[in-house]
Amino acid sequence: MDMPTSIQEWRLRLTMVQLGLENYGVDYEDPLTEYDSTEGLNTWSLFSGVGGMDVGFKQAGYNIKFANEVDPNQAKTHAMNFPGTMLSTDSIHLLSTDELVAKLGLPDVIVGGFPCVTYSKYAALHGTRHSDAKPKRDYTKYAKEGGDLFLHYRRFVADTQPKAFVVENVTDLLGCSIIMEAMKNTPCPIRGGRLGRYYTFTYGKLNTKDFGIAQKRERMFLVGINKDAGKPALRKKPLTMTHTVGKILEENPDVAPLNGNEVPNYIQNRINGKYRDKPSVKEIGRDVIGNTCLAHYASDQSTTMVKREDGTLTPYSVREYARLQGFPDDFKFENEKHSYRGIGNAVSVPVARAVAEAIRPLIVA
Repeated sequence: MDMPTSIQEWRLRLTMVQLGLENYGVDYEDPLTEYDSTEGLNTWSLFSGVGGMDVGFKQAGYNIKFANEVDPNQAKTHAMNFPGTMLSTDSIHLLSTDELVAKLGLPDVIVGGFPCVTYSKYAALHGTRHSDAKPKRDYTKYAKEGGDLFLHYRRFVADTQPKAFVVENVTDLLGCSIIMEAMKNTPCPIRGGRLGRYYTFTYGKLNTKDFGIAQKRERMFLVGINKDAGKPALRKKPLTMTHTVGKILEENPDVAPLNGNEVPNYIQNRINGKYRDKPSVKEIGRDVIGNTCLAHYASDQSTTMVKREDGTLTPYSVREYARLQGFPDDFKFENEKHSYRGIGNAVSVPVARAVAEAIRPLIVA
């Protein structure tokens, strides 16, 4: 099926779906296959990264049977931690849902967070943000930049008709009406035995610090269920003294001090105030909450530093950065530099687990 090339064509396509005039290649006469939930819900993960979302869902009893990640370094980390998962590093544009169903069976759940490079506030700083108010004229270029990836997530859902799907993304996505409208109107033939829509709801601004992790990080979750259901409450975990920045630090971190004669120039320049902002320094006993973990930390660790008990300034170690995202200590990382990037891009594990636990009764009932 040809890709829409303008917002006008997108609205027409959505209208056709709503009227039942187009079905995106799905045979709506076929009922969903019932699965034995005792073996774990057959869960497919898209745009998996190192596996933050997948760890949370696995902890909640879901079986991650398939994962897709094109970044080779993040894919290696995922493979190390999910040895029983079928992992594809192909572009999602090339993946056939028919071939995957033939190998794995129909999924019960599809999860993932398509990249936000074209509509996050950070993309706006770099002039690459897409908005409904100022649409890009060159939609071919827009697709190449990754702006069409949500369509392929939607394709997976429409083709395989899982019992539920979960999308995680930056809160700016809530203001992207085209994407939100497309996802909320994903066809689902199960409700009422006719062509319908998934029952959808959003958790608008979930902050990691409300789930027992010492990090300020707001993200949204969009959930689709194949039957009418209420929005379940999330089980939050208040931040305690055992989860502060000081408590997640290692005793002997494998990181070099940032104060002394060997400090790189770019770090010294930031400390001296030559950049737009000085580094954020977290001190043991004073600072409880860490800043948002970002992929950019892989290339510039001067943005956030830790003042250790002996007074030295260091960046977070990989393990400390992972703890800020809720990764368990037995989670393995393949490469230090790429690990920071993968952790910064990941879904916070305890938030993913809370969502997974909240919607599970709606799926297995």
